[in-house]
Amino acid sequence: DVHLLRGEAHFDVAHDEQRPFIVKVANNTVTAVGTAFNVQITSAENLELLVTDGKVLVKNKQDNNRSSAIAESSYPPDGLGELMIAGQKAVISQQSIQQLTLSNEQVQSDLAWQQGMLVFHGEPLSEALKEISRYTSINFTLADDQVKQRRVAGYFKAGDIQGLLFALKNNFNITYSKRDDQTIVLSSGV
Repeated sequence: DVHLLRGEAHFDVAHDEQRPFIVKVANNTVTAVGTAFNVQITSAENLELLVTDGKVLVKNKQDNNRSSAIAESSYPPDGLGELMIAGQKAVISQQSIQQLTLSNEQVQSDLAWQQGMLVFHGEPLSEALKEISRYTSINFTLADDQVKQRRVAGYFKAGDIQGLLFALKNNFNITYSKRDDQTIVLSSGV
């Protein structure tokens, strides 16, 4: 059993039906027997599951906690749930499971963190900074609503704050100032 408390992890599980591999994420459970998948906690009660090899059965378990259960199997044992295959992604909350089919390029983009890269495809800066903050102790403050909504795209090296600030200034006209050693204020360029 593995308990994922925060962040993101990729698991590649050898096939052994007698010894299932179980990952517990908040109120969710991922059980695998011979598959590979990526799990990312996106908030206290939400997660994303990306199947990179094999099959995963996704169930929305209606119990007192309204939690979701995710179990891997080559066949659905009780016929309930959604069977996911390699290249499919589920966005899971307490209320729903949204299933998406990704292209190979989208799968590689989602797994870029394993090579130390962060990829953005036009997300608001406020959302991109949540991901960037996972890889640094620097705190970012957004000075105005305009900069919060500024959409950013590109490949960024995780933890490379100077490279990030250079790209934001030159490509997105976002300026910065340092409040102290651990705080950077970002604002719309004039």
